[in-house]
Amino acid sequence: MAANEKARSVAADQTKENQHDAILSQSGQSVNTANWLRDFRAAHPELQCTEIVETVRVLFPGFDKTLLSKCMSPEKYGVRLTPEAEDLLRKTFEGEETDGTS
Repeated sequence: MAANEKARSVAADQTKENQHDAILSQSGQSVNTANWLRDFRAAHPELQCTEIVETVRVLFPGFDKTLLSKCMSPEKYGVRLTPEAEDLLRKTFEGEETDGTS
């Protein structure tokens, strides 16, 4: 319980210093500008959430719609797709558009 209290204290201090939209990812980008998944969904409006979930499950069998929802709001949940999952989605769905194959 002491660790939990310390974590809350540290988080409270960070919240005072930073707004959620200013949280940085490991690459140094703002979480909001680094939200590749939100941009990907906007670029592919016909793509259903279930298609994304089924695709990511190829690499990560425990991935579900709840995790997808959390990945779309990293500023709130601190959850993002791995680079491998992003690459898989890009190759699966953008590959169809660029070379005309299914």
